[in-house]
Amino acid sequence: MNAFSSSLRAGPDVHPLPPKAEQPIRLDYYQEERLRRLGAELASGRVPDFPGLGEGEFHARIKENAARILAVYTDTNSAQARGEAITPAAQWLLDNNYLVEESIVQVRRDLPKRFYRELPTVKLPGGALVPRTLLIAWAYIAHTDSSVSPDTFRALVEGYQSVEPLKIGEIWALPSFLRFVLAENLRRLAVRVDRARLMRRTANETADRLAKLESPAEQEALLAGYSAHASDASFATQLLYRLRDGSKSAGNALRWLERELERHGSDAEEITRSEHRNLASGNVTTGNIIRGFRTVNDVDWTQWFEAVSRIDVILRERTRFAELDFASRDQYRTEIEDLARRSGLSETAVTERVVARSLETGGEDGLDVGFFLVGPRRREFEKEIGYRPTMSDRVLRLLKRGGWVSLAVPVALLTVLFMLTAWTLVAAAGLSTGWATLLLVLFLFPAMEGAVALFNTLTLVFMRPTRLIGYEYRDGVPEEARTLVVVPALIGSRGDVEDLINRVEVHHLANMRGELDYALLTDWPDSNEEHSEQVG
Repeated sequence: MNAFSSSLRAGPDVHPLPPKAEQPIRLDYYQEERLRRLGAELASGRVPDFPGLGEGEFHARIKENAARILAVYTDTNSAQARGEAITPAAQWLLDNNYLVEESIVQVRRDLPKRFYRELPTVKLPGGALVPRTLLIAWAYIAHTDSSVSPDTFRALVEGYQSVEPLKIGEIWALPSFLRFVLAENLRRLAVRVDRARLMRRTANETADRLAKLESPAEQEALLAGYSAHASDASFATQLLYRLRDGSKSAGNALRWLERELERHGSDAEEITRSEHRNLASGNVTTGNIIRGFRTVNDVDWTQWFEAVSRIDVILRERTRFAELDFASRDQYRTEIEDLARRSGLSETAVTERVVARSLETGGEDGLDVGFFLVGPRRREFEKEIGYRPTMSDRVLRLLKRGGWVSLAVPVALLTVLFMLTAWTLVAAAGLSTGWATLLLVLFLFPAMEGAVALFNTLTLVFMRPTRLIGYEYRDGVPEEARTLVVVPALIGSRGDVEDLINRVEVHHLANMRGELDYALLTDWPDSNEEHSEQVG
């Protein structure tokens, strides 16, 4: 993780350096077309070395990032309260820490350990294995300086999928991995900003102490303890700034600093430029990270997903998949994932085969693929692809086929269990046979009701309700799906007529447009006479 520098101890007055900060996730900036080529290179196995990628356990790193960012936020907030000057990068963190915390919470929620372990991995040059989606997100952040755009990210993902398609779950996980890499990069920059603040404060303290010393020997003794600090750009630049007054003590310190910089292969001008470069780049990258968090939160990832997913492309081109509502489309994708997972085929292969099967079976237009994914011909398609249902699926399917027997048998068994429990308690109470029998007879119906309630509860836990597939009809109901909604009602008075018409009008205004009409199917209330002169 962090590369810690050993404390330098040449004598009792040597001051230790703070630990070195990790380098930001920042490489050469790539435009959209270059990102597309990079995606294809990553999918082909030409993975470059990304420093820091693959180090440590993923979920432990999430916790560590949250803790370190919060610690820097707290220290920086305290420093600002004391009147210390802070950089724009630190101000970005102070103003947007709530956004960072929310994003880290979302990463923890969306990437649980079990799901993370199931993601396909890729081998890095160092031998470590990381999820492909983490590699994609890391490469994207590194080559865009943490600037997030749905279009450029799509270019990278499409480039990757031109060689190796991603799974449905992998594409859904990409936004969460973007948040993780942004948080990782912010953590690195936050630690650098905090370290630079500490080094500037040390330089100020050193300058204040030098101003109180008159003897050159005392000044040399003091500065000797900061020999290692002289190579740090933040310390050296701040000390140069404080020593600009030209006093005698400043002259001695400047000569010492120039000697130390020369010993480290640098000079005052070069190290000042280096510090200004670091400050400017850190400010820009930190701002990009915060804006990146906002972009990830604002983007409609469902639309982005459906534009990127190869499964969606196949289904849209060859079926009426695009006409379904989102819940139905997502249900199709979930079933494709399940079929691929338990058959050994890829998701793309399952999709190709179910589309081909629907076209073969239904003639020119074909049956909807839903017949084979969620409909009555699901079992037939499972046999064709070698699907192996889990034991729990086998039990649930057996219960569904059992009809009323699947309800009566479990309820009867639970009732018997409750009755045996009651008999044990009654027998332990020492009641006579007559009283015991009476109590058990009285307890029979409550036991049956309890058994039904328990069975219903267990059914809701282990069995998912079946959802009907629906069409979205964004532009209203088309002519080929023309529908008449008929509302049956009884008219008992003139007021009932007005109420019914108003209700139908509300239904009309609240629902979609298009070929959708409403009608009332009315009748009079029953009467004891065949003919009546009564008018409501």
